[in-house]
Amino acid sequence: YGQHKCEVESFLAAYHSRAAVLRLTKVIGNAFPLLENTIAKVRAGERANLFRDLNLAPVALTDVVGCIRILLQQSATGIFHLSGSRNLSYAEAGAWLLQQLGMSPDSIVPVAAASAGIEPLSYSSLKNAWPPGWCADTAPEQVLLPLLQRLQRMGTHE
Repeated sequence: YGQHKCEVESFLAAYHSRAAVLRLTKVIGNAFPLLENTIAKVRAGERANLFRDLNLAPVALTDVVGCIRILLQQSATGIFHLSGSRNLSYAEAGAWLLQQLGMSPDSIVPVAAASAGIEPLSYSSLKNAWPPGWCADTAPEQVLLPLLQRLQRMGTHE
C-alpha cells in the first residue's frame, strides 16, 4: 500500500508539475465503526480488545475538506501532509471514549498488534506540511468529539 502511494507520488512529481498530493492520517467524521463496535460491546457487558501499540493521529473530516479547499484556492503544487497533533493508541482512544461516556475504561483490554498478525510501523506520521495559511493542529480528543456526541445520543435511545 505504502509502496504504491510512493510510486504514484513519484509519477506525479515527474510528469505532472501542477499536481498536489495531500497525505492524510486517520480521518474521522462522526462515525468510526471500530470504536462504535467497541462501545457497543462494553455496553453489552463484554470486554473489548484494542491495540496498545498501534497508533492513530486523527484528523477531522471537516479539517480535510478545509485543507483541500485552500489547496484548490491557492492552486498549490507539491506534497502536503495533514495529521492530528499527536498519536493516540487505539486502546487509549477507546478508554477515553468510555470514560467520557461514564463507563469504566478498564473494559478495554490493551493487546499487542502482533496478536492479530499486524506489525506496527516504526515511524511517526506527525510530520505536517501544510499549505500557506493553513493549520489544523487539533488534539485527538477534539477530533473524537463528534463521535462521542453520537455515541451519547445512541446510549440514550437504548
